[in-house]
Order: sequence, then structure tokens, then C-alpha cells
Amino acid sequence: MNLQLKQPESLTSLELQRWRDIVRSSEQFQSPYFQPDFTLAVAACRDDVRVAVISEGDHITGFFPFQQSGSEARPVGGQLSDAHGVIHTADLELSYPQLMKQCGLTAWHYHYQIAPQIPRRTAGCDIAPAAVMNLTGGFDRYASRLESKNVIRQVDRKARKLAREHGEIQFAWNCLSGDVMQQLLDWKSAQYVDSDIADVFSFGWTRELLHTIWRRTDSPLQGLLSVLTVGDRPVAIHFGLRAGRVLHQWFPAYDPELRDYSPGMIHLLEMARHCESQGVEQIDLGRICHYKARVATHTVDVAAGCLDLRPVRRLLRVSYQQTFDWLRRSPLRTVARAPGRMLRRITEQRQFQ
Repeated sequence: MNLQLKQPESLTSLELQRWRDIVRSSEQFQSPYFQPDFTLAVAACRDDVRVAVISEGDHITGFFPFQQSGSEARPVGGQLSDAHGVIHTADLELSYPQLMKQCGLTAWHYHYQIAPQIPRRTAGCDIAPAAVMNLTGGFDRYASRLESKNVIRQVDRKARKLAREHGEIQFAWNCLSGDVMQQLLDWKSAQYVDSDIADVFSFGWTRELLHTIWRRTDSPLQGLLSVLTVGDRPVAIHFGLRAGRVLHQWFPAYDPELRDYSPGMIHLLEMARHCESQGVEQIDLGRICHYKARVATHTVDVAAGCLDLRPVRRLLRVSYQQTFDWLRRSPLRTVARAPGRMLRRITEQRQFQ
């Protein structure tokens, strides 16, 4: 396996085309995050993005994009990436330790690694389901795939109540208003603060990234800003990534004053109703939670953890995780909650630097 490290902007047109061809040829790389355009967009906002071009002889067999800090690497976009891994041909014998050594890396931190690329016995690796909405064949066909048939009726009932009490509901698939984008960012920042987690949009590069993707109209990767309004009032907004037939839910938010009407769920189902006319057959929702479980047709596995080639660091990392898991289940969990939150905030802040 031969490898050449490059900055994304130095990739040739032939290399970019090869990257797109590999993505197009495999079902596991259909997420918008695997498009080279996502890596290029992040690289336009940060100077630590690198791409390992993997080849056998003169034949390119894969690409490994990452953000580098010293000898450690994270996915391109850091915590903003909801799918990552090595983009490669089916005949490449993938070895992460070998790949990391050739890149000069000692650790690979991941949180949405496509699970087939991570050995199940990897120490500290957490495999979890991510929710998917299969919209092939249209909305009615999607509804027939749901395990719970009541969720659509319940959300539609709340939508009718919202319309009766506040005005006509309208939905825009791709809004171009800067004011709407700003409202989304404000809602999300407030949501992060209320949830006591790091505010993603307190870092300048994250806002710049969204606007960079949103402004690109000639790219296979599209940033879609959709909005649900009542009268002239936005009540739910979403900025997502689309590539081909797949739309990834990225930043959804809603007006907290109207939470009793479930405006976020109304918006999500309206978006699903419009997918067939827009050529979208799948919405990826990310790691599963209660509301996602209600609207998902199936799940796929994703992995979180760290591949560390340093034995001592690896042992310390596993020991720390075991201690944390024990503390979370122990009677001391209440006492440890405050310092635990502080440590989590510090860790999250570092991940967005």
C-alpha cells in the first residue's frame, strides 16, 4: 500500500474524480460526509485538514481525510461529522494501524465511524445504532414501513391544532433567507446552553462552514435550509446536507415557545413528504433517540472510540472509560455529576478548537 499525504486544496481534478467514483460505487459511502466537497469545505475554514491518498502502483484505491493535531487525528469537521472512515475500493485490504503509521499518526479518535471498518473487539469501541428513514417509493410507502402507525396521525393532529390556533402552515424545502439561517443558529446556541453542553456556534469556523456549504450551488454536496412557518413566523428550521438521494439531518431546531405542538416533528414529516419530488430516498438521522426511533424505518451501526497505537495511552484510556462507566452506575453518581459536567464541557471545547 502506497500513501501520499496532501492538503485538500492540492488534490488534482483526477484525484477528486476518483474519490467521487469510489463514493458512487459503494452503498456504505452514500452519506454526504463522504463527498470530497465536505472535506474541501472544512479545509476552507481550517488549516489542519489532510488527506491520505492510498494507491497500489498507479491505481488509487482509497482516501483517508482527517484533521491532525500533532500525532493524533480526528474526523474532518470534528464533532460536526456524522459519518467518517476510509473511502476505499472493495479490493483494498484495510489496516488502520498500518494506515496510521504511514500517516505519522499514533491515535485516531472517532465518534461516527461506519462500524464495518472497526473490529468489534477493539478496546473501548462503542457500537450504537443510527436511525434511518427509508423513503424509497414515496411517503405513503415510507409510512407503511413504520413499526408504530400512530406517530404520523399524532403529529398531523398537532399540526392541525397549530394551524387552528396560530395560522396557516407553510413549508419551504430550500430557503435562501439569511434571517432564517441566523434564527436557526440562535435557536441552536440557546439549546446547547440550556442543555449544558458546548455551544457549537461559539466557534467562528463552525458558522463559516455552514455558510460555505450553503453558498456552494455547483457542488454534488448541497446545504439545504428548510423552514416551517406559521403565517410569517418560522416555527421550525433545519439545515442539512444532501448528496444524491441521501439527506442527512444536521442542525434541526424549533421555536421553544411552541414546543407543545411538536413543531420539529411536524417539520421532519413535511420534509419527508417532499423528498420524493426532490429525488431524495433516504434521510439519515444520526444516533438514535426517542423521537428518531418513532420515525425511523431501520437502523445502521456506527462506532465511537479511539484507535491508539501507544500501549500505555491505550491502557489509560480504557481504564478511564471503565472508571467513568462504573461511577455513572454507582451511588456516587450524584456527587460526581457536577465535576463530570465540567470535564465534559472542557473536553467538548477542546474538540471544537
